[in-house]
Amino acid sequence: MKLQNMTVIFIIIMIPIILVVSYYIGLQINTITMQKNYTVKLQTAAKDSIQALEINTVEWNSASSNLADSKRRDVLASINTFTTSLANNMGIGGAGKGRIQTYIPAIVYTMYDGYYIYSASLMKDQDTDKDGLTQFEKDTSGKDTGNIKYNTEGTPSYQYILKPYSPYSARYANENGNVDVTVNYTLDNYIRVYGTVSGKYQTKEGYLVVCDNNAGVRVNKNGGSISGITYRGATIKPEALTEQVYTADDGQVKEYLYIYDQYDNKLYWDGNNYFSVDKNNNKVYLQTALPEGDAGFSITNRFRKISVPMYDNREDEWTVQKVFQILNPGGGYKFYYENQSGAFVEFTSVENIDGSDNKKLAGVEVEKDKDFSAINYCVESYVFTKWVTKNLGSITVGDMQISTGNSINSLKNITSAEQQYYGQYNNVGSDQYIFRISDSNNPDPENDDAYAESVLAQHKKDIIINTIEKNLSQATAQAQGMNPNYEYRLPQLSYDEWEQALSNISIIAFMQGMPIGLKYYNNYAIATSTLNKEFVDPDELYFAGKDDQYYHQRQCEQATGSDYVGYRSIDYVAKSYEVGNGTTKSTRYYYPHANKDNNYAELECYYCLVNRSTYKTGNKEKEWNNSPYNSWTDSYYNALARERYMQLDEPGTYKPNVTVTKTASASSVEYGDSITYTITITNKGIVDDTITFLDYWDTDELNIDEIKKYSTKKNRDLNEIAIVNWSDNDHKLSGISSIAGVGIYIYADETITITYEAKPKGTLGKNIENTAAIYSFTNKDTKLAEATATTTVKKTIKAIKTEVKQKNVILVVDTSSSMRTYLRGETGKAFKEKVKKFVKDLQDEGIPVNQIKFNGIAYDNWTVNDDAFWTIWAGTNYKSALEKTNDKIVDGKNNILVFFSDGDPTYPLGPGFPGYTYNERGTTIFGTDNIAKITWNGVESEISTIKGKGVTIYAIGFTNAQADADEDGKDEKNANFEGLQKVFVTEPTDKFINAKNQTDLLNAFDDIAKIITKELEIPDKYTAYNNKVEIQYVNEITSITIGDSTYTVEQAKNRGILVIEGEKGYLDLSKLNDENQLGLNIQINY
Repeated sequence: MKLQNMTVIFIIIMIPIILVVSYYIGLQINTITMQKNYTVKLQTAAKDSIQALEINTVEWNSASSNLADSKRRDVLASINTFTTSLANNMGIGGAGKGRIQTYIPAIVYTMYDGYYIYSASLMKDQDTDKDGLTQFEKDTSGKDTGNIKYNTEGTPSYQYILKPYSPYSARYANENGNVDVTVNYTLDNYIRVYGTVSGKYQTKEGYLVVCDNNAGVRVNKNGGSISGITYRGATIKPEALTEQVYTADDGQVKEYLYIYDQYDNKLYWDGNNYFSVDKNNNKVYLQTALPEGDAGFSITNRFRKISVPMYDNREDEWTVQKVFQILNPGGGYKFYYENQSGAFVEFTSVENIDGSDNKKLAGVEVEKDKDFSAINYCVESYVFTKWVTKNLGSITVGDMQISTGNSINSLKNITSAEQQYYGQYNNVGSDQYIFRISDSNNPDPENDDAYAESVLAQHKKDIIINTIEKNLSQATAQAQGMNPNYEYRLPQLSYDEWEQALSNISIIAFMQGMPIGLKYYNNYAIATSTLNKEFVDPDELYFAGKDDQYYHQRQCEQATGSDYVGYRSIDYVAKSYEVGNGTTKSTRYYYPHANKDNNYAELECYYCLVNRSTYKTGNKEKEWNNSPYNSWTDSYYNALARERYMQLDEPGTYKPNVTVTKTASASSVEYGDSITYTITITNKGIVDDTITFLDYWDTDELNIDEIKKYSTKKNRDLNEIAIVNWSDNDHKLSGISSIAGVGIYIYADETITITYEAKPKGTLGKNIENTAAIYSFTNKDTKLAEATATTTVKKTIKAIKTEVKQKNVILVVDTSSSMRTYLRGETGKAFKEKVKKFVKDLQDEGIPVNQIKFNGIAYDNWTVNDDAFWTIWAGTNYKSALEKTNDKIVDGKNNILVFFSDGDPTYPLGPGFPGYTYNERGTTIFGTDNIAKITWNGVESEISTIKGKGVTIYAIGFTNAQADADEDGKDEKNANFEGLQKVFVTEPTDKFINAKNQTDLLNAFDDIAKIITKELEIPDKYTAYNNKVEIQYVNEITSITIGDSTYTVEQAKNRGILVIEGEKGYLDLSKLNDENQLGLNIQINY
């Protein structure tokens, strides 16, 4: 083939290939370029977002930056900055910026003690009217319930929302069950603990430090002193803090010393009095102190707070004694402590100082211009760590609860898929102790080397990372539902990237699904803040000193001044004020910690800014102590302790501080009666706030009546405090609340009281728990406070004892021939005396005793004091004795028969005849079975007549075996008393005593005498706390009245209301509850 032909063929074949490859390479280059540009734009937007967050979190305006919902508001503003910046960088401006959100599956904000996730969520469409206003559900009366009405005809749609704030938390429960707590972690060494410890519910919070070691805090081992406290070898002492302040009163910038009061507000000292600066730059001096005993003494007056460590060697327990020094003029700078009831009581354990009006407290002089925040940090951290180590020291990583009833220890037996779902916790072993704080387990991030090896620190990172990743997976799934055409995959951050994100407040922004050439963009950006109020970064402490126009970080060798004091970086931000009037106004700037001898100029040291390699990084303590800057150790750790303490101390008055209490008018309430609930909402701060109010209970337990509202603020329109009823049928809950989207506005120092009456309708004895809670208005998932009132439902049952009838006793004594031997000698004498005493005791009580003796026949013409009464004769004629008894019964009286015999009845043959002896089974000693039946039939007939007259019978059967043996030489039982017991004792009130010897016999008469003379001690009422009520003297009950109906004992038993088991019994109120009669009056009649 000719060369020309081959050339043509080559060109025809290769040129298309070259063109295609060139086009593909160009696309790849463009894709890489676009990917790089998108990454830069994403990172820029993340930085812009974090800068916006910094601007909002630095306290430019102290009157508004600490509102309860400010954190969520600031994050939402930051997110808006992110989307706006990203859209603008990509050339999508104006209203079109919303299109960029579809490529952002999630944005994470890692805050100090928790995180936010901004992502898509499936939401219901709200129902609106023709004007676009949100509609609310109506109750039966047509009033708004406060519940938003949703469009049931429309379909839910995906909307981007900021999810509720989630804390960095984990729950721990050890195997022996004495610890079950939840721990909330933070980015540094501060934790919150709440839960059950050794059977007691605890809520504790504080910083964790190594104790009694140069790696942490040392205090006096005996407690009671704040002198000589050290923190990592540095001496912690009261500080002289200064700040340049412009005030309209001075007309210029001046330097003042300042301290922090009990509300964390700065109070400047002018040499005579303390003052603060308002938003108009005016000095506000402290007013004359309110006197002791005034209701506002501890609230309105200003105090300096000083924490003193106290040690109880008997309990091996450390506590904090907080002492408050009054600062208002006229208060005498006295010291106080808060007692258990919340009242301030003077603290007299202070020492005078010669030549000074200052006092010495716990070994340290309290000067008016010195601040004690650093000391407070060390003391409270030391005591809190001691408590944690003692009470939580046994908790291991394996005790962490992954789900209900499952701990990390149980993960050993689950599948790899379940392991992935629950998360990986591989930084530390499951047998490692988390809360045994020591120099080898130091959770303080200030100590880099120790922090990297700390079990608690590494375990905390595991928790934070796994919690965020799990929730990010859910956010990614929501994004997939919103855009099913793209497969979202959650990128895996490296451990170093997580280290960056958790080193301070950070944003992690994810971007996926953006088409770039031949593929889709999938990346994320991390931006970390260095200027915020949320987190005290040890590397962001700067030090200003005398004779030095620069401010430095610690250890800088370029520092040439002296007396350096450290402050947070946010305190070096320039402030401004205006001078002049009208059109001649101008703005001037100054720096709070500038050197006044250098025209208040403030410059950051160049070496601190760009060349940190000049820092000393070896043996710090040794090098500092051998250098001109040995005081920096004290300066640095005093500053770190102070700033950490001020970051998380109690809320100040420049913040709303809303609390709620709830009480019931009684701890128990009668079934069907009303109880009054009182809810008190108080704003203890000096800033107004808006809160969401909720009060709820089980639907089946309460019915409420009219709601009443009160306010301590004069001329307050109570209609502004809108309260509505609501119900949740799915969860069987009912309650009252503020109107959704409106809330309740509460003024500073205002108390709102809400009361209502309720009728409990729950189960007897069950605690009805009624909980009131207040939430942040903006973030309704953030609970500010709650209080629960507990009430028990009871039922009172009246007991009425009818007028006691006069008693009439009939004593019947067997004097048959079988008693011959027993009635002789000392035994006979003792028996006779006992019977005589029995009669006398009853007669002394005013009870008549009819005395009958019987053998062959019965006699009633003698008394037990007559010798003839005790003469014996053959025969045991029960029938004759009972006939005499019948004659002695008195109508209208409580008749009681006491019947004594040592044998079975004999057939009555008349006087002088021995008769026959028969037992109940019908056999005879001599005679015929037919006679035995006739004998018992006669006895039963008499007993029936006697019983028909309501006579109570006490029968004594004496097994006189010795007497029978003396008669015929045989030791045989004379009677088994089956008949006596069966025929005589037929009612629960009857009683049979089988006396087998003389002691039993004598005791029997004593026991019966006590029963007869004893009056029933019936209570006025019985209180039922459940459906089963035990009742006394059940056999004495005559009837039961329920409402307007009276039931006999038999009727009550048949209905199951009254249950009698021998001498015991109870009322079964469940039968009444089933018939809706439990609300009626119930009365037991005796």
